[in-house]
Amino acid sequence: LNLPQKDRKVLSSSELNLFVQIATSGDSTVAAAIGKRYLLGIEGFKQDFSKAKQYLQLAATHKQNAGALALLGYIYCLGLGTPVNLDTAYAYFVTAASHND
Repeated sequence: LNLPQKDRKVLSSSELNLFVQIATSGDSTVAAAIGKRYLLGIEGFKQDFSKAKQYLQLAATHKQNAGALALLGYIYCLGLGTPVNLDTAYAYFVTAASHND
């Protein structure tokens, strides 16, 4: 978003826990947002590819969240915390594209 570092909000641990609870209760939009933050290591989420993949898969399987599917393709394409698998990456990208993302 090109915000200066001083204008970026870092979530508190109680806010992080609340978002994690919402995501695990079935909100695919929040799960995708958490996965993206773990992937990038932003807004108080320490970069963790395993957790990113976990939350993105939750969003992708629960509601076929297109953004989560595309980010899973990115993870497999680059081998972030998982072996590179271009066939799996391609499948995620195609599925995401079929959802107009």
